[in-house]
Parts: sequence; structure tokens; C-alpha cells
Amino acid sequence: MKEMRTVLSPSNWAILLGALLLSACDAQVEVHFRVSTVGNDSVAEQSRQIASILAARHGVGARTRSDCKLANYEHHGDTRLLELCLERESQSVSVQLMELIYGGTFHPHWSAKGDSLRRELQDTLSAQFGDRVTRIH
Repeated sequence: MKEMRTVLSPSNWAILLGALLLSACDAQVEVHFRVSTVGNDSVAEQSRQIASILAARHGVGARTRSDCKLANYEHHGDTRLLELCLERESQSVSVQLMELIYGGTFHPHWSAKGDSLRRELQDTLSAQFGDRVTRIH
């Protein structure tokens, strides 16, 4: 019996390698806000309270992480990690919501839970702090 072998052309190898690399990478979507502080106002405490209320409402639990000293909340799904991180900066409070999608995707997008939290977070920060809120990305 004669053995049959399939030989891939160089361009097919490149396509196969690209597909393998993409599938091995994790994708993410994120939004980042900065809330400016004025003197010794209570922006940090108010931001932490907002995050706590919204995280509880969306089923995202509190966690401890060294680079999110003000507050950190996470929710682990089967293929996603949703994380809300608050950090005090010299003239502002950084509020970052990120959703990591395990296994990669060509078009990363928010899950229903992540999108709902993202929209409510933006609306609440804007309502509470007005033009002191800047969307970074």
C-alpha cells in the first residue's frame, strides 16, 4: 500500500501558523475612566462606594490585588474574566473595567454582564461627577 502525504505550501503554512497563534492568545475589551479630584474631596470614597454597589448588583465579587489598592472586583466565567479595578492617583481616581476572553477571538466584544456593568458604570460616574470624568479608552 502506497502512503499518501499532504504537503502544505509556504502560504498555507503561514495561514495555519497565524490561526494557531491567534487561537492561543487571549483577547480583551476594556474601558478606563479617570475622575479628577479637587483638594481633599471624597472622590476616592464615592468612587469606591459606586463600584461596590454596581459590582454587587452585577454579581461581581470583591477581591484583593496589589495594583488595585482602592478596590478590585472580579467575576470568573467559563471563558471570561470580568474585572473592575480602582486605583488612587495623584490628581484623580482611575476606574478600569476589563473583560478578558480566554482563547482569543477575531472580534472581541463585551458579554451581556460586562456590557451592562460598563454602561451603568459610565452613567453613574457621569451623573455623580459630571465633567470631572474623562474616558481614557
